[in-house]
Amino acid sequence: MNCTEYQYCDTKGVISTTPVILTKDQELFRVPLTDCVDRKRGFQGKCCRDPNYVDPWPVGQLGQYNPQILNAAFDDGSYRPEKYRTQQTVNTVIRGQSQLSRPIASGASNINRQVLTTQQTQQISNNVYVDKVAVGAGVCGTRHLNTQPRGAGPLDTGFGEFPWQAMVLLETNRSLLCGGAIIERDVVVTAAHCVSGLQPRTVMIKAGEWRLGVDEEPKTFQIVRVKAITFHPAYNPTNLNSDVALLHLEEKLRYDTHIGPICIDDEYVTSASTTDCVTTGWGKEVLRINIQNALMHSVGVQVLPDSDCQAALSGYGFSSQTSVCARPRADSCETDVGSALACSNGKGSYALRGIYSTETDCASSNQIVTFARVDTQWLRQALSSPQPQPTQTVQTIHYDSQPNNPQQVITQGPAYLPPHRK
Repeated sequence: MNCTEYQYCDTKGVISTTPVILTKDQELFRVPLTDCVDRKRGFQGKCCRDPNYVDPWPVGQLGQYNPQILNAAFDDGSYRPEKYRTQQTVNTVIRGQSQLSRPIASGASNINRQVLTTQQTQQISNNVYVDKVAVGAGVCGTRHLNTQPRGAGPLDTGFGEFPWQAMVLLETNRSLLCGGAIIERDVVVTAAHCVSGLQPRTVMIKAGEWRLGVDEEPKTFQIVRVKAITFHPAYNPTNLNSDVALLHLEEKLRYDTHIGPICIDDEYVTSASTTDCVTTGWGKEVLRINIQNALMHSVGVQVLPDSDCQAALSGYGFSSQTSVCARPRADSCETDVGSALACSNGKGSYALRGIYSTETDCASSNQIVTFARVDTQWLRQALSSPQPQPTQTVQTIHYDSQPNNPQQVITQGPAYLPPHRK
């Protein structure tokens, strides 16, 4: 995104080489633009996309594309005859026009944006400033159900529908590792086994992503480096008990309507619904090869009683003290390890009930997903004392198709441990 004079941003929010004159209808349905100030050149403008932008994470490794694994839930944007299209009752968008639809932010109607002031701006690069917080941003656990554009697939989400969803990246080989959940401006929670053995500064967080590998969304994503990793003190890489880690970021995320935290509260964790729950992500196969144009998915899940989990998963090393389990309403492998188990509190917000750890198998009618429980006492302690202890050696494990069954220990590497309990 570049700070550009308003008249040089076209209807799609892309920089034009010539001034753009829009009709009233085009003005009404153009993509929303974020205010910015270019102090070096001395003008107030709009954040507009560079037409020559290339996503730094490689996409489109078509030689590894496996449609049978991705199955019909993946919408690659290709034309399909009417008889092959998924029938839905939700609002969809016309292909090729989705980026002209305006997202509907919760609580943002009838609110006029004001001209930036010094107090409302924040420097994000040399001499360029943008809004610190957009209208309706930063309220925890807000799910934007009516946002547009929205994918056409049965599992596809709308842009900014789940603001807490993050993506964990490995800079050394430009790979996508797993999902995560934003809980603070500078903290993301994820699965411990996803980042075990990695040096913190090689890990990065991508927030605000929706469609992979393109810069054609109403608002831009943010990429921030990790400075430290805090593992739960009871984390066991052999059976994945307490499979939780906190990623402390070098810089704070800028909350917006498509980037915000999920709620964490003792009352929410104990009273949250067991049926109105969801987990999110892009899908294991999609992350593995980073397929361009893949959209974020959501899968509804039903949290099961501890007794049912223990009976079904006793052979997987399941512990009801550190984990919860759930039965998904679709293939959970279309979402990501490390993502939140988000459950409604019945008051319009979603709370963090767990972190996606593993599943029994993929594309199975008997699939059961294991989520690491939210240890709020440890979480608060780790957030109040974020400085990690010196590195120690932990085991890094490769998993087979059933990730609860580790095949062998293959490497040992440093990891940052959390503060001791007081």
